[in-house]
This record gives sequence, structure tokens and C-alpha cells, in this order.
Amino acid sequence: MNILKVINSAFERQRERGWHYIYIFIDIHGTIFPSSYDKPEEYEFYPYAKETLQYLTKREDIKIGLYTCSYPHEIAKYLAFFDRNDIKFDFINKNTDEQNTSYGYFNDKTYFNVLLEDKAGFEPEKDWRIIYDYFHPMSSTANIEELKREAEPYINTLVISMFGYNICKLVDVIEVPDDDIFWILIDDQERKHHQSCLISYYPLKGIIKDENYDELVRVWNLNHKEQVI
Repeated sequence: MNILKVINSAFERQRERGWHYIYIFIDIHGTIFPSSYDKPEEYEFYPYAKETLQYLTKREDIKIGLYTCSYPHEIAKYLAFFDRNDIKFDFINKNTDEQNTSYGYFNDKTYFNVLLEDKAGFEPEKDWRIIYDYFHPMSSTANIEELKREAEPYINTLVISMFGYNICKLVDVIEVPDDDIFWILIDDQERKHHQSCLISYYPLKGIIKDENYDELVRVWNLNHKEQVI
């Protein structure tokens, strides 16, 4: 699943059609929490799941719903837990905002714009971080030294530009007086870009599986003069 493509598509349709809300439905097991069918359940969030859900709760243009086959008494426990963690769900399995229309019958299949569900391809170990970074671009008011320290482990590695959602080489972060702070990126056509730090990047090294990252590096270095590590 290309989660950024799914979210971007939803926001594009919202702008085009003047929708009031984006509806995001979210599974629990294997999506918010690791599955625990063979052991006592532990309410342990995947990394960045809690922070992302707290953020989505506060958005006035987004409504979130639980998408779960859990029993009602289990759902009640989950909701109490989420409430203690400042996470509020607007719906449980049913989007009550949307009624049947001439082109959609929603009695048996609820309406949503984005579905976060491991069985539908959502990968919680990495996708929560991607969503979190999507909604939390770095500020141009950030200190250049702080940004350099943050970028240091990823200099000369492959990252995903959150502007074009393409794989690039991260070269540096620089400050242009009276202008902005910029990431220096080289794209797959070996063109150098100055990308404002208002737009973040997503690191790949140490985030995706080592063997997958190593294969990306191998292919990149075979096809580019600008080598990566």
C-alpha cells in the first residue's frame, strides 16, 4: 500500500468536491496494536500510532472510525483506553454521516475515504511514521544546528521526498540568509533540488528492512554517478 498516495488522493477529492470531512476508518489488531490472539492482550501502540491518532482526533476536517470485528464489550474497553490517551473515535464500524444515495448503498458496507487495515496492505511498523511525518512537516523556524543533527545519520542515504514522494539522495541541509532552510536532495534523474524544510523527507535507512534498503542502494549505485550508502 502506498499510504501517501491514498491520503493525498482523498485530500485532492475533498478540495475538488468541497467535502467537509475526510473519513478514515482504522482497524485495531495488527494496525493500532500488535495482534495478541495467542496471549493476554496488551494495549501497546505501534510506534507513532498514538501520536498520529491524537493528531487526527484534533483535526476539524477529519473524522475517524474504528473498523473492527471485536465484540461490543471489547470495544467498550478499547474506547475507554483510547479516551485515556486523548484519542476520540467518531464512529464504530458505521459512518452515520453518510446516507444511501442513487450511487451508493451503505447499509452493509460503510463509507470511508481511507482505510488503515493490515489485511488491506497497511504496514504499521513503517506506515504510522509516514503518516505522522506527512502531517508534521518541519518548520522553517527550526534551528539549523538541530536540523543538521537530525539529518546527520541520513546524509548520503536514500530518503523519500515528501514533496514529490520519490526516492532521492539526501546531501545536506543549508541555511540561506533572509530566505529559508533547505534540504539538498538529488533525485533519480541526478538533478539537485533545494527543498524547503517546511516539507519533510522520510528516511529509509534503518526504517525499512535492511535487506530491502540494501537492494535499493545496490540498484541506485548501479545506475547513478551520485553514490549512496
